[in-house]
Amino acid sequence: MNIQNLNPPSDEYHATDDLMEVERGGDAAPNIPTTRTEFKIFEPLIKDVQKYADKIGECYEQAEHHRRICSVLLKRINKAAGEVKTLRQLKNNYSWFFDDSNNYPIFQGFVKVIEKIQNFVIVISQLQGVIKYYNEFRGPEFSIDRKFHSLITEFERTKEALTIGLQKEDQKIEDDNAIKLDMCDMEKYIRDIGGELFDLSKKNFPAAQQHILPMPTPRPVFQTVQDGINMHKTKYGDRKTAYDIFRKYANLGDSTAKYWVGYYLYYNCLDEQRTSEQQRIAIMRAARYFKEVTDMDLPEAQLCYGHCLWKGEGVEKNRKEAVIYFERSANNGNSTAMYNVGNMYYYGNGVIRNVEKGVHYLRQAALEGQPKAINMCKIYQITI
Repeated sequence: MNIQNLNPPSDEYHATDDLMEVERGGDAAPNIPTTRTEFKIFEPLIKDVQKYADKIGECYEQAEHHRRICSVLLKRINKAAGEVKTLRQLKNNYSWFFDDSNNYPIFQGFVKVIEKIQNFVIVISQLQGVIKYYNEFRGPEFSIDRKFHSLITEFERTKEALTIGLQKEDQKIEDDNAIKLDMCDMEKYIRDIGGELFDLSKKNFPAAQQHILPMPTPRPVFQTVQDGINMHKTKYGDRKTAYDIFRKYANLGDSTAKYWVGYYLYYNCLDEQRTSEQQRIAIMRAARYFKEVTDMDLPEAQLCYGHCLWKGEGVEKNRKEAVIYFERSANNGNSTAMYNVGNMYYYGNGVIRNVEKGVHYLRQAALEGQPKAINMCKIYQITI
């Protein structure tokens, strides 16, 4: 932006509706001044620009997907935020801009587009946002690349309305490269997860632009780890599909999925016919999965690995170490682990007896609704 060339535009710009907003604002008409406007009327909008820029930067730093797209948008918005900051700092030099009531709705539209870009980045930077977007929006007009270019066009138009110029040609090349590479990465990710994770019969997945590696024609409805958990917990749920989901995400490094793979192996949730050797190998594999994610403070995995250590299943028997994992699980909120630890300390089973500590964990487990803990508290008249 060349501040010296900033002049009031001749045409008023109206921002279009945004279908990607994370949160929608109210429908009330803004309070647009009709006479000379003081700087203080613009100040909340100027602060919003920096707020949105900071959020986009935060999303970029934590992005799981589409980092290149987030990067080029972040560069644009950071540049705009810097220009707006300069406008604020030199407000006395540009009092003519703030005093002209026609500039308020134009600037308001400019800030609204930046908010839309922020919301878009929030959605596409995280896997859950991408899943929600693909599952909720239909038609080629909602493909990520088209949405990206639509927002860029809208951003450019509002900046032009404020006569804030960008080096468009160089920026366009960077934009095209970012969208092309990120869409290719997303296609590879989809392939890595596997087609069986999607319901391809309901919606059409938008094809990418011709110069971009095409996405699959059917648009997938992603099934997440939580979907697999729901299948497992539902009566007569499809546990085979649930296990496939867990394995796919476990291969991609998801800690919760790794726990569930271990769980299915340990408890033979698919009711496989196993020889004694196959059962031994399955338990060993389960113990490895549990151990791998215990440091992620996953209380269920800590409980299961403690159980393996306690019984010597899949690992060498070590009850002293098992107690450590039981306590970690209990301290992370698992009620069954609370009961186990309380029971051990109350009776001195595998540990030095400590009735007070045992009562503490038994009471906590009972408060969480653990039935065995509730029964034990009744028997030994432990107040809950």
